[in-house]
Amino acid sequence: MSFGIIVRPIPLAAAQITATGNFGINAAFPATNLASRQPKVVTQTNVRSSGSTITLVINIDLLADTAIDTIALMFTNCSSEATWLAYGATAAAGAITESAPNLIFTSTAFGMAPTTRELRRHALWTAATPVSRRYIRIIITDTLANAENLIRAGVPVIGQRIAPAYNFELGSGRRIDDRSQLRVLPGGETYVEEGGRVPLWRATWSNLTEAEMALIWSLLVEIGQSRPVLLVEDPDATAGQAERMHYGLLEGLDFHERVQLDKQRIDLRVRELV
Repeated sequence: MSFGIIVRPIPLAAAQITATGNFGINAAFPATNLASRQPKVVTQTNVRSSGSTITLVINIDLLADTAIDTIALMFTNCSSEATWLAYGATAAAGAITESAPNLIFTSTAFGMAPTTRELRRHALWTAATPVSRRYIRIIITDTLANAENLIRAGVPVIGQRIAPAYNFELGSGRRIDDRSQLRVLPGGETYVEEGGRVPLWRATWSNLTEAEMALIWSLLVEIGQSRPVLLVEDPDATAGQAERMHYGLLEGLDFHERVQLDKQRIDLRVRELV
């Protein structure tokens, strides 16, 4: 088990994203949809018409060489057999060449997703040290196991993570905010108008050094409660990884606390975008 991390996604504009696929991109779901922070605004390929694999290639221009150590591709419909990899290039290189020197990470399986819920599989990569790149190419390959015969993706997260030396406190956890409306009718029956069920996650980091708190404070100033953030309980590529990744908006931000002269504490709560 690894300790929790916090990532501020680099904001992306529609003009920074293009995509291709071996069966083309569905015109109703263009690559520019990936600039939206909403997971239900997706890009997808056309339906596979032949062969055994589907490929989606996502190209992202960060506009300048940027230090990154975390890439996630979230809210996909990929099967358990899907893999992904990424290439990168500097501004000086001018373009990406799919060669070994430009490989950011090798072909890797998507995160484990539960079989009892809607299949919304996430992929996550983290590096020990940042790499500086302007151009990023993400390549997703899926197989006949993909029941929809197409690849769909909702949110790319690229950035640098904050990884406090100590994990969050015990007592952190999840709950569901069910937005359904329930009314007891005069006859005693319960009427239910179903709404969405929104996952929430709360974690408290204590024993934060001055330097760690400065990084978190800088992130909070950037995103507040209106820009998305990715919090990951445990980034290890093990069973349940998808359930440990929380992409959404912070809520209920409160004052951080100084618990010792050299230690600080902060409580973060995220309402997932669904």
